[in-house]
Amino acid sequence: MIVHFFNFHNTVTTSKILLTIIDRIKQYRQLKSPHALHNNNSPPTEDCVGLTHRRQKQMGKLSTHVLDTMHGRPAAGVRGELYRIQGDGRTLLRQFDTNEDGRCNEPLLSGSAMQAGLYELVFHAGDYFLSQGVNLAQPCFVDQVVLRFGIANPAENYHVPLVVTPWAYSTYRGS
Repeated sequence: MIVHFFNFHNTVTTSKILLTIIDRIKQYRQLKSPHALHNNNSPPTEDCVGLTHRRQKQMGKLSTHVLDTMHGRPAAGVRGELYRIQGDGRTLLRQFDTNEDGRCNEPLLSGSAMQAGLYELVFHAGDYFLSQGVNLAQPCFVDQVVLRFGIANPAENYHVPLVVTPWAYSTYRGS
């Protein structure tokens, strides 16, 4: 009988915790909604939508992260460039080196520099693996990794990680 009470008590406690989590998620979603600036459930006015868009626009950023899966660690010291693609040309926006965590110390793009369009990240993976003492055939199989991607909504965060070995690489859109 006592064991049955504890199981029931645990079930009730777990249910309360889950309901609290669901409530918190609903509150968070309401805060992220354009309707959050209103005290009622009416659709936002044009001015409110513009204000929400401007607030969100300032929040978007572009970041990257390089992971060396050959050695199972972040890839520190990877040299790279970020380009904006326009028509047949490309414009260098910045050069970077990854830190000890395989990341850049600041966003690659943020604020007014974060604009919709096509971009390229170029990672010098071959140079990185040579600097790590990896014996690679020349030319390197994976030398420069070029990732061309689009930013559709500059209000969102775009995280473009690179998972790399001397023979393969992968990427995905993170947040």
